[in-house]
Amino acid sequence: MTYQLDFSKQSLEDIRKIKKSCNLKLFDKVPIIFDELLTHPTTGTGKSE
Repeated sequence: MTYQLDFSKQSLEDIRKIKKSCNLKLFDKVPIIFDELLTHPTTGTGKSE
């Protein structure tokens, strides 16, 4: 099954804020989380609902 991520304006703004904060450790995690969401959205990093 293929999943698609849809980003709200707020989520894109949050990602921009993370990038501007120069917190590279946190910013490096963003694409990892997106990959996990696309691959297996009910498991992985964080708390699944």
